[in-house]
Amino acid sequence: MDTVYIETSIVSYASARPSRDIATAALQQQARDWWQRERPAFDLVTSQLTLDEASAGDAGAAVK
Repeated sequence: MDTVYIETSIVSYASARPSRDIATAALQQQARDWWQRERPAFDLVTSQLTLDEASAGDAGAAVK
């Protein structure tokens, strides 16, 4: 199984509340689609910096 590094923007787009901005909404949907369809095919890794950045935002979204 291939390994993929996940950084903060992927997590942010996948867990954020839907945006009204069409470009941002498209990125959010792409991230959610990838997470649902493709993520099971990979071993994911991240850094402590990414975990720290993600946990500094909205607590509910960070848990997601």
